[in-house]
Amino acid sequence: MNAPRSGLGRGLAALIPTAESAEHADLSAGDQLFYNLVQGGLDQIDTHTKCDLLAYVHQPHNDEPSLFLRRPGLDVLTAVRAYRLFNHFDRAVRSGANEGTFTFDDTVVIFLRTLGAHSDGFHFIGRTDGVIEPRALGVVRATTHSFATICNQFVSGAPDDLPVPHIVVELDGTGTSVAVTLDTGATPSPSARASANDAAEAVVRAVLAATGSTLEFREARETPINGTRAVLVVLSDERGVPRPGFVVSDDDLIQATATAALRAIYGG
Repeated sequence: MNAPRSGLGRGLAALIPTAESAEHADLSAGDQLFYNLVQGGLDQIDTHTKCDLLAYVHQPHNDEPSLFLRRPGLDVLTAVRAYRLFNHFDRAVRSGANEGTFTFDDTVVIFLRTLGAHSDGFHFIGRTDGVIEPRALGVVRATTHSFATICNQFVSGAPDDLPVPHIVVELDGTGTSVAVTLDTGATPSPSARASANDAAEAVVRAVLAATGSTLEFREARETPINGTRAVLVVLSDERGVPRPGFVVSDDDLIQATATAALRAIYGG
């Protein structure tokens, strides 16, 4: 059975609103964007499943973790309950497990870990009226993996170990044709051409063809952020599981889209 095709349905503009719309105006531009990425992921989980506990812990490999607690709020937690809950979070993060469960009072909590190159993301989802049913859990897994991957990629910064794409764009009255040549060190360099009504889609399809990837195109979006641009490309594998590639770049839109597509293909 195919995995639920979910996890990034709202598009980039809804997931990472401009930094000016962040709730915490005292944050730096980068921290504001990261905050919005995390909140976008928690919003999506809220949309897909009822939960009484919802939190995200971002764990850099060489720094202290950051906790984003959506529910329950600190205004309803006593000091003792808050200590116990945070202790559960800490034990889950330190366990080394990619998935697990624990109980907090009458709430059954699952945690899901997404590995990254320089950081890991942990989502915590709990219910007081029983465990999450299997179908909803499949959607939650896809959603948490997608958003934690985006957060991990953002923290890692611009990738420097991907093939360099050289792009030629041709416009006509009906669409856009893109030729991509990848500087991989191989002779001849892999190249391909693709066409689509949307220029970003044409770029992604050309990159897919040049790499020989079997992943499928789902969407490509960009949002200006403080003089740069955030670009998200979402591909999917044969099971329908999302494979996101996310970059914040000073490059032009076409080049940044190609880089995001390569990141989705190769990971990192």
